[in-house]
Amino acid sequence: ENAEFLRYGVMHRNTSIDAPRILDETFRVKAKPQVYVAGQLSGVEGYMESTMSGLVAGLSMAARLEGREATIPDEYTMIGALCRYISNQAVEKLQPMNSNYGLLPSIEGVRDKKLRKAAYSSRALEHMKEYVDHIGG
Repeated sequence: ENAEFLRYGVMHRNTSIDAPRILDETFRVKAKPQVYVAGQLSGVEGYMESTMSGLVAGLSMAARLEGREATIPDEYTMIGALCRYISNQAVEKLQPMNSNYGLLPSIEGVRDKKLRKAAYSSRALEHMKEYVDHIGG
């Protein structure tokens, strides 16, 4: 009851770089192609998103070391959508981003929320299968 607040704090603060100007969609630094940035520093928010960025960066680096072109899943997958978001030059001020359905191309004609989410999932799984086949998985 007699507490006095000297200053208000914050729970936590994540620092991220200006990814659209610094990184390509594989999390590689444009000005220094041998350097990759992943995790929350890259502009993704969340544990799974940070893990995903490290996976994409690692797969991309491995592809380049083997003389192959680095590719990412397409925009119909959450991985591809997040990769495109953090590297989108049209984003003026990057806001760190969690996975969310708003990043994905919409599915028209499915009004029921549960069915729409199932449709997003089915579509993403098909596209991920194609991506894994493409990279030789």
